[in-house]
Amino acid sequence: MFAPASPVLHLIPSARLRLFVTGSMLGGAGGLIAITPLGRISGAHLNPAISLGFFAEGKMQLQDLFGYIVAQLGAVSWVHGQEQPVPAGLGSPYARH
Repeated sequence: MFAPASPVLHLIPSARLRLFVTGSMLGGAGGLIAITPLGRISGAHLNPAISLGFFAEGKMQLQDLFGYIVAQLGAVSWVHGQEQPVPAGLGSPYARH
C-alpha cells in the first residue's frame, strides 16, 4: 500500500489514512483468525513467554511447549537470515533501510 507504484496511493492519498487502513485490516484479520477453529487450536502463541505461561498453568503439555518454542525461535532465526538491503526505489518511504 505504500510502494511508489502502488495504485492505492492514488485511491488513498493520505499516508495517515493508509496506515489506519493497513492496521485495521491486519487487526481484523488477526481477530478473525483467533475466533476460527485454527485460532482455538493454536492459542495464538506468538511469543515463547506466552507458551511458558500456558505450560506453567498446566494448559499445555511439555511436547507441545517444545514444539511451539522451536517453531517460534526458528521463525525468528529465519527472518533474521532474510535481512537484505532493499534496492533503491523499492519499499516504503516510512521503513528504515
